[in-house]
Amino acid sequence: MTKLVVERFDRSQVTRQMLEEASSLFNEHYGLRGHVPDNYNRYCPFKPGPPGNAADLPPCDSSTHHEETGSRVRLSADLLLAKFLPDGSRGCYLRATVEGIFAGYALACRWAYGDRQVCWVTQVVVHRGYRERRLATALLMNVRDEGDDIFGITSPHPAACKALVRACGGRMNFLSLFFFSSTLPPISWYQRKYADN
Repeated sequence: MTKLVVERFDRSQVTRQMLEEASSLFNEHYGLRGHVPDNYNRYCPFKPGPPGNAADLPPCDSSTHHEETGSRVRLSADLLLAKFLPDGSRGCYLRATVEGIFAGYALACRWAYGDRQVCWVTQVVVHRGYRERRLATALLMNVRDEGDDIFGITSPHPAACKALVRACGGRMNFLSLFFFSSTLPPISWYQRKYADN
């Protein structure tokens, strides 16, 4: 049996080396850019900005998505920290190793919403060679805290969503899109125009 180790670090414990390691894994294993449709501006569901100010947000800008279709999505260590574990967040970084080899990571942020504690997994990435072994599930199970009233993920990817369901014991209550749009923190992780910085 292979040995899986999941380590958890609070945002204040995250080192530059950890961010470089995560950035490298992201750049090599996250995904490829797709075609940006002509009507992207009209249908873009993720607009950056503070929660509750949707009317004041600038439109999504398809002109910033000039990277070639099929090219690797890239993210620098600095941007990883700024966009996925922003200053002031109660964030955490989880690292998974298999037989001592870095195989995946997850990033999450927590904040209070009324009298509830919200935890959003802002990113989960698993090395292609270690997928379909429930590494993402193990990472997400270790993200969860007993005090989390709401636990979600910012990924529409089916594998990430399935891992979230498994991490929650196979059951999920579904929330409205209004809840998501009104409670997301001011983290603009969908602004890909900055992804190559």
